[in-house]
Amino acid sequence: MGRKADQADQLLTLDDARQVCRDLEINCDHRTVEAHFRKCDRENSGLLTVAQYRAFVNSFKERKDIQHLYRNIKHGLLDADLDLKEFLDFLKHDQYVDVDKERPYWEGVFDRLARPASNRAQLPDAEPVPGQKMLTLQGFQHFLTSGYNSPLSAAGSDSTLDRPLNEYFISSSHNTYLIGRQIKGTSSVDGYIEALLEGCRCIEIDCWDGDDGRPMVTHGRTLSTKVAFEDCVSVVAKHAFASSPYPLIVSLEVHCSAEQQNTMVDLMVQYFASMLITEPITPNAAMLPSPEELKYKIIVKVKAAETPTAEQPPVVVDSSNGRRRARSLTSNMIRSPSVEKQAIMPSPMVSSPGTTSPTEFGTTSCTSRGSTTSGPTMTPNSSADDSDEGPAPDRPKKRKTSKIIPKLAHLGVYTQGITFRGWEDPSAKTYNHIFSFSEDTFARHTARKNNEGKAALEKHNQLHLMRVYPSARRYASDNFNPLNVWRRGVQMAALNWQTYDVHHQVNRAMFAAGSDRLGYVLKPEELRHAKHLPITDTIAEAPGRREKRGRKLIRFTVDILSAQRLPRPRNQN
Repeated sequence: MGRKADQADQLLTLDDARQVCRDLEINCDHRTVEAHFRKCDRENSGLLTVAQYRAFVNSFKERKDIQHLYRNIKHGLLDADLDLKEFLDFLKHDQYVDVDKERPYWEGVFDRLARPASNRAQLPDAEPVPGQKMLTLQGFQHFLTSGYNSPLSAAGSDSTLDRPLNEYFISSSHNTYLIGRQIKGTSSVDGYIEALLEGCRCIEIDCWDGDDGRPMVTHGRTLSTKVAFEDCVSVVAKHAFASSPYPLIVSLEVHCSAEQQNTMVDLMVQYFASMLITEPITPNAAMLPSPEELKYKIIVKVKAAETPTAEQPPVVVDSSNGRRRARSLTSNMIRSPSVEKQAIMPSPMVSSPGTTSPTEFGTTSCTSRGSTTSGPTMTPNSSADDSDEGPAPDRPKKRKTSKIIPKLAHLGVYTQGITFRGWEDPSAKTYNHIFSFSEDTFARHTARKNNEGKAALEKHNQLHLMRVYPSARRYASDNFNPLNVWRRGVQMAALNWQTYDVHHQVNRAMFAAGSDRLGYVLKPEELRHAKHLPITDTIAEAPGRREKRGRKLIRFTVDILSAQRLPRPRNQN
């Protein structure tokens, strides 16, 4: 909150207030700052309390036009707050929003911006309702100047998302429950609300044993706080389709005992109810369904249970459509000969344009520092414990075993996580498997000289799902560049949504173009069809020389409609 004149009492002097204005890019003369200070210093003490400091900062954000609009809504009052009905009426009658069509979404927006009702009620003679949330003038102004009130209409899409799930980029989140950094952050259901309102279609839940016998969600082996698993699935169920009707993938990282895994299943069945996919929608399917077929459905991503090797089922032909299908197994993992036999012809192992190295992911920003501490070992990234990565080439090939109980594993109908044992391993041919790689593992597979690995990874991602998540060394919860994984056909670039860095902004731009907030973008044809393998931008190659394809120059203009509180360039007074 800026410098305090008295740290013990958290009081600000006028000089502190002037410094705050400089820090917040509030550019005005000393007289104006002093006038705002005196207005908030109601005791004329020359000091501001924390509450008065908030009022001081908010006073610079006041807009007469918004105050006039607010008075009209509240019958001339500025101190009365808006309830949900008044907010929705404003959207309907003043903004001409079809509230009934997207009511869950707008209720979620209100829930995010509103605050618990205080002594300031709707009207002077009204009493606040316990548990009710209200929208203050500041919250109302925040709404009007936020992306929720965009000056541009959301571009609707008349097209249907009728291609298989693996042919889409999917807006994905990592450590969705965290608010702040991963080492000592706050676990909160607010992370899920925010991500779902922004159109995220793959969220993550890290599950650990709770002391009370109920599973909890936290960033394991760190100082992060905990939140009940039940609270998380309850919130997810409420907001799952607030911004998009297309399927939501719930990625589970499970560290619970068998008993609490049973509880997890019971809670998901209870709260997700008919939204939860528990069986294939098409029996004996050999390919993933489309987002269109999975509208308003929740898909669970979870590791497969350890099962004895079973004989592969015979392949039969469905005379109704001529498609080859495999008979169903007791396990959800179904071999897909029809998909595997698609036109993926042998070709030179040449990779896609450019290379992906560890430096492309910004590993300099996540350099590991050794330290010695007493007490429990702290692992920055609990997801690494439950990843689908096999042993590194220089490590003993110790077979990883799953501790997932069959009852929970059965929910992984279309997204069953399996350990990577090689691109040609039979498990890598099942139609409903998914590999989860850390960015470091992904970088090894796509290293500059690993042409064979790059080609195999790209081939895999044309037919099957893959998720890439940030390195465990990103202690500041920053993000890798999602472009580097999208260009290899990876469907899910899972980012830390609590960190709004440039790479998060790239992700937001990807899924805001065309059809806002849907969370699915069809991959380019070159990343979907085997006839384009190998993916490359090389048109001729001679010893020691590579010739690149020509590139198109694209010119575009940007119209800036308005801007507020722009920071000065760095190193400028």
